[in-house]
Amino acid sequence: MADIFIERQHDFSQQDAMQRIIAIEEKLQNKFGIKLNWSDNRAAIKGSGVSGDITVRKDSITLQLNLNFMLKPLKGKIEEAINRSVDKALS
Repeated sequence: MADIFIERQHDFSQQDAMQRIIAIEEKLQNKFGIKLNWSDNRAAIKGSGVSGDITVRKDSITLQLNLNFMLKPLKGKIEEAINRSVDKALS
């Protein structure tokens, strides 16, 4: 089970939703050291102390993130920042 699970519905085309998520990748990379490795509509998430994936479907986005033991105490702050970024990308 993922430490952080975020799911959002969207009204965009699948391609547009992916472009919106790709647009926040730089922010995630700068703030958390997270990189996305895309393959079709799914991206593997890798970073220092984090791993997971994000899937963009035709009507939703699902993000699952696992944190190492050193980052678990920061889970709330990390989740809050990612929620804000995703909400902004999909607004």
